[in-house]
Amino acid sequence: VIFAVVIPLSFFALHGGAVTPFKPDLQPAKAAVKVDDNKMIINGNGDDQAVAFNHQLHREKLGGDNSCVKCHHLGLPNNDVPSCSSCHRDMLTPTSIFDRDKHEKAFATAKLKGELKMPPKVEDAAGCISCHAQDMKGLSNYTEQNFSFMAVGYRQAMHGQCLTCHRKLGKEKNCMTEADCTGNCQFCHPLRPDGPSIYGR
Repeated sequence: VIFAVVIPLSFFALHGGAVTPFKPDLQPAKAAVKVDDNKMIINGNGDDQAVAFNHQLHREKLGGDNSCVKCHHLGLPNNDVPSCSSCHRDMLTPTSIFDRDKHEKAFATAKLKGELKMPPKVEDAAGCISCHAQDMKGLSNYTEQNFSFMAVGYRQAMHGQCLTCHRKLGKEKNCMTEADCTGNCQFCHPLRPDGPSIYGR
């Protein structure tokens, strides 16, 4: 019995199966689809439980033109309000927003590679703000706090953003017994993409 167990396990370990890092299956996130000037369908993994997101209603409730940064907390170069999936590219797995190859090509094209060499590791790269202070909206908010190149998974980003805001407003308005304040799953995720808005009306 011992040989029947030990020998196969030893073979497995010696061939690297036991020490190979676990690699989760990637699930690329899909960008939200604009239906009209008011509504967007958010369905990152393409299942039937999409969110009919009333963009205009949220914009009005959160402060009009000044409210964009509350959700679009960090822009991309020359794109102030990129889709969430531009950075949060996988449903569950964190992904890097830093594209090393793209940066190296940009430096070469601008004939700066001899003057501004990329460091051997991404972790040693100069802060984004040293080059992108003018073309990445929201980047200045990270000058006094740690900045990570890794964007959390799409699901975590959406739930963290939506639920955090709804619960904060719920406490302020003392409406924590209402579905849109407590974060009831089916309130935001109706079984049909054309279901109720995130505010239920």
